[in-house]
Amino acid sequence: MLYAGMDVHKKFCQIIVCTKEGEVIRKGRIKTNEKEIREFFCGLKNVKVAMEASANYSYIVDALAKEGYEILMAHPLKTRAIAEAKIKSDKIDAKILADLARGNLLPTSWIPPKEIRELRDLIRQRIFLVKQRTKLKNKIHAELIKRGIECRGNIFTKAGKEWLHSLKIPAIETYLSIMEN
Repeated sequence: MLYAGMDVHKKFCQIIVCTKEGEVIRKGRIKTNEKEIREFFCGLKNVKVAMEASANYSYIVDALAKEGYEILMAHPLKTRAIAEAKIKSDKIDAKILADLARGNLLPTSWIPPKEIRELRDLIRQRIFLVKQRTKLKNKIHAELIKRGIECRGNIFTKAGKEWLHSLKIPAIETYLSIMEN
């Protein structure tokens, strides 16, 4: 069994691969893309890959799993060895991840299947969009209050929007335009 530690960043990854005894057999800094990750691990069999969760972990997990590697996702709040290290570098972080995996000491998080990750992303996107729409509605209300314009009922119905357009207030026109697109 081999153990890899991957310190993943947006543009690069620092990776180290060790034997069960801790002997380093491969290490390097590569671009964070599927092609270079596959090339780095090419020829290695029976590898446990330890990495921390990051914004771009999903496609990396899928690529490594497709090649038959076991992925260990370090629990971000429980992996204190890295967070509390006095000397921090990407090489040290990768080595610590590999060592924790070697010793079966890595606190891990569950990695949801791709379908669940996609559903979670969809939900996050919807939440974001609803928050943005709410902010725009609040800005429209603020523009009306600023001008002493009183409104009755829901101004975001079809009739309410027509009334808002009839006011010809540039800021409100802009907010409505954003909401409608």
